[in-house]
Amino acid sequence: IWASFMGLIFFVLMANIHLAYQPSVFDQSQAAYTLLLAPTPRILLGSLAAFFISQQCDRQLFGYLKNRFPEQSPIARSLMTLTCSQAIDTVLF
Repeated sequence: IWASFMGLIFFVLMANIHLAYQPSVFDQSQAAYTLLLAPTPRILLGSLAAFFISQQCDRQLFGYLKNRFPEQSPIARSLMTLTCSQAIDTVLF
């Protein structure tokens, strides 16, 4: 997970460096790059926020289910919490 986040941060940094370059007067693709790469910091922040919130919900729900239903299989608890946390992540993002 941390390697993915570091990759996302690296991509945002490289995209911003790319956008900071002064294009040639003959360059016809800079407008397309600007259109595609400009919203990447907002997408990264939204993705990180949704992930951390959904993981906190996942952790809390797993602990609750573990205390409430101790005889239940850890796999079943994990599937229930995973389903809920993925739905929360999808809605938030």
